[in-house]
Amino acid sequence: MGILRHYDRDGFYMHYSFDRVPDVNDFWTHFHDRYEVLYVKQGRGRFICEGRIYQLTDGLVFLVKRGEVHRIEIDDTYPYERMAFNFDKTAFLSVDRTGMLFEPFGKETIVYTEDGVRQALDKIADIPACLDHEAFRVRALSLLIRALSEIRFCCDREEEEDHGKITHTSVRMAVKYIHDNLFSEITLDAVAKAAFMSKSHISRLFRETTGRTVCEYVTVKRLIAARRMIERGEHPTEVAAVCGFRHYSTFWRSYRKVFGVSPTEECAFASAGEPIAF
Repeated sequence: MGILRHYDRDGFYMHYSFDRVPDVNDFWTHFHDRYEVLYVKQGRGRFICEGRIYQLTDGLVFLVKRGEVHRIEIDDTYPYERMAFNFDKTAFLSVDRTGMLFEPFGKETIVYTEDGVRQALDKIADIPACLDHEAFRVRALSLLIRALSEIRFCCDREEEEDHGKITHTSVRMAVKYIHDNLFSEITLDAVAKAAFMSKSHISRLFRETTGRTVCEYVTVKRLIAARRMIERGEHPTEVAAVCGFRHYSTFWRSYRKVFGVSPTEECAFASAGEPIAF
């Protein structure tokens, strides 16, 4: 990865990268523990998030919630230039006490092309390299706030189909069923029925779309929910049962495999932008 600019301090991460010939092995299914803004300055391929598929073109800005499973299928015959930002709400508390800037992250639409959004993000790449870390942080966050404000107050969220979205309705129905029944028993039969497909068909299409099997997807979503409960102070053994794990030993092994620590250990990632694979 050809990183042109990088910042990673105090819960705020950004990188500006350019690959003339992107390596497809650098892109895999993952999620983040923070919110993400991904600005594709130029690139081709597909961006896949929670069963939604978008054709990559120059100038797209994607919003990804913490815990959303996503990946890029990159076209390595075209240069890939992008900016990625990862952060949580605490970075904006002084100017956004009610979380208004984060409302678009809860919408179905996750891709935007408005000039005001792109112009604000482009200016981050132009911040003088001579600035110290704190000065860069202030400038970058102020411009990111401007971009999120443009999205929150000015963007028409009904234009998603114009941005190259491909809808596999059956996969989206399967994903919705899983989300709605996450803490109940979920069988492949039930998922297939919700998607109006056979088990073999939905299994194949789900893996092609999300990069993971139905079982793997359900497990990681339960683990993400479990971690948030543990962060709120709930006991791991109770959380495991609530989140649908029949045996604590299974929960413990799965949790440690994904997060790198056990449920009873503090899980503090070294980087706010660290992608979590599963």
